[in-house]
Amino acid sequence: MSPAVERPVMPDRYCLSCLCVASSDCDLNTPCREVGGRSFCGPFYMTEHFWRASNVSTEQRFSQLDYLGCAQDVDCAGQAVTLYMASHATDCDDDGHITCKDFGLTHLLGPRRCHDPAQRRAAEETVFVRRFARCLLDTLGLLGAGRRVRPHCQPRLLTWRAAADFDSEQQQLL
Repeated sequence: MSPAVERPVMPDRYCLSCLCVASSDCDLNTPCREVGGRSFCGPFYMTEHFWRASNVSTEQRFSQLDYLGCAQDVDCAGQAVTLYMASHATDCDDDGHITCKDFGLTHLLGPRRCHDPAQRRAAEETVFVRRFARCLLDTLGLLGAGRRVRPHCQPRLLTWRAAADFDSEQQQLL
C-alpha cells in the first residue's frame, strides 16, 4: 500500500495553464473533436462526463452554462478542471506526492488508468505529454530563477524526457 499522500486542494494556476497548453495550446477557439464516440471540447478538451463530475454548474457564476458553453468558456472550463482535480486527486505514479504531473496524467488518462504503468508509458509518446512537460519545464525555469519552488513543483518529480528532447520534438508539432 502507498504511503500517506499529501493532497493539495487543487492544481495551482501554473499547473492549470500547462494543462490548457497541453490539451490545445490553450486555443480558445478549439472545436469539439469526436474520439472513440466521445466529444472533447474547448481549450481543455473537456468531455461531458468530466464536466458533470466537476459539478462546476453548481457554482452561481457558471450555472447558466451547459456543457458546450462551459467547455468553450476558458474561465468555466478552467474551474471545471480545478474542481475535478480537487475531487479526483490521486498519486498516479505512487511516489507519495500528488503533483502537477499527477494532475496531467489524471487529465489525460483519468484517475483510474493513470495508475497503470503501461498506460503511463504509452502516454509519454503523446503530444499532450510533450507539450505538458515542456510547459512545466519552462514554468519551472521561470519560477525557479532565484526563488524557492514549492515542493509539488520540484523538477525531480518530473520524470518525463529531458527538455532538450522536447525541443526537437516540438519542431515536429509545428
